[in-house]
Amino acid sequence: MKTRFILIQTSHAGNVGAAARALKTMGFDDLVLVAPRWPNVLRREETIQRASGALDVLHNARIVATLDEALDGMSHLCATAMTPRDFGPPTSAPRAHFESLLKRERLALTAQGLEAKNTENPALGDGAATAAETGVAFLFGAFVNHALYVMIHECTHNVVLKTAFGNKVMGLVCDIPLVLPSAMGFRKYHMIHHKHLGEYSYDPDITSATEARAVGNSAFRKALWLMFFSLSQAFRPL
Repeated sequence: MKTRFILIQTSHAGNVGAAARALKTMGFDDLVLVAPRWPNVLRREETIQRASGALDVLHNARIVATLDEALDGMSHLCATAMTPRDFGPPTSAPRAHFESLLKRERLALTAQGLEAKNTENPALGDGAATAAETGVAFLFGAFVNHALYVMIHECTHNVVLKTAFGNKVMGLVCDIPLVLPSAMGFRKYHMIHHKHLGEYSYDPDITSATEARAVGNSAFRKALWLMFFSLSQAFRPL
């Protein structure tokens, strides 16, 4: 098994030297730096001093611009993190993880992130979202999104709190997680909808003839229309 250690965007020269010394102590010698703060970090005095006895590791170390370059030739990536993560690749104890790697006989490497913060998720996941993340985004996220719009609707009818002002504030609070704020616009046009229910010229909930002709029976155009429904509804009264 070939093991490579990667330091990502290192900002302290001394940490590079200390990492080289730690690698030497453990019998490793493959060190790669991704976009360090100092282009000459491998030759800085602090780096050399902290690497005491591991100058050969520094001599063989490489500096690259991107994580993809550092991953060249590797088939497995595991990364350290300062805090537990709710999303991303599964975590495991180091000993158990490396024992499983030995059984699989795969190439392995360890990535270390910037000292001041955690390693970015793209680095941990090798640039790709996991299936679990995608599932959560589309399933759980969709329910939350719909629930927020339901709450905005109820606030529009002033049934969540006792006062109209309180319901407006609550609608704005529901707007915070949404990409496009819509509570106040929905409040205005939804009340027009109830006032002119079924009147083609005034009810903003009635699809216009122009929209109907543009969308037609195409499944793809219908999907786009649903995706941008909030915009089409907002422009109808214009």
